[in-house]
Amino acid sequence: MKDFEIVDNFIDEKTRETLYNLVIRQSCFAVDRGYAEDHQDKPRYHVALDYNAIDDSCFEKVLLNNIVYDICEKYDAKFSHLMLAITLFGYEGHIHTDDMSSSDSLSVLVYIHPNWKRKYLGHTLFIMDFDVEKNLTHEFDSHYKDIRAVFPQPKRAVVYDGSIPHIPGIVSRECYMPRAILTMRFKKNKKD
Repeated sequence: MKDFEIVDNFIDEKTRETLYNLVIRQSCFAVDRGYAEDHQDKPRYHVALDYNAIDDSCFEKVLLNNIVYDICEKYDAKFSHLMLAITLFGYEGHIHTDDMSSSDSLSVLVYIHPNWKRKYLGHTLFIMDFDVEKNLTHEFDSHYKDIRAVFPQPKRAVVYDGSIPHIPGIVSRECYMPRAILTMRFKKNKKD
């Protein structure tokens, strides 16, 4: 079985608030915004802030480094990539993997937005029985039997094998705040 774990209260409230404010404050400097390359006529409603874009001397970078260090220790892994992202109503994600090329990838997704009502939706869907040999196009298909929907509860983390296909759920039009996440990618250390 591939790694898949849901951890509530993965971070404390002060950390959640600090990271949320960082991504909201820095969104104008984001690396991924505007229009999708394959749909030039549709806005993306998505903003991503790369780890390297955050000033090394700021408190938030130190906070992120501490989170990364703790994950590396707990899961015996090496840090690879980190990104903060927000999505709004209107953003339609796509099925993707974080690293299909290796079985030693580990991803951690942490929901950092404030209070979130069930009617806002925005669940992350993990397709546990995805068969890459049969579905190279990553199209959503009705034959999947093991789909796990994770409610984006603030401070909740999902720790999973980076080869598990997933898709961010659509945020309801009743939601007037962004769905905000911290995504981290790691490589598990090889066992001798």
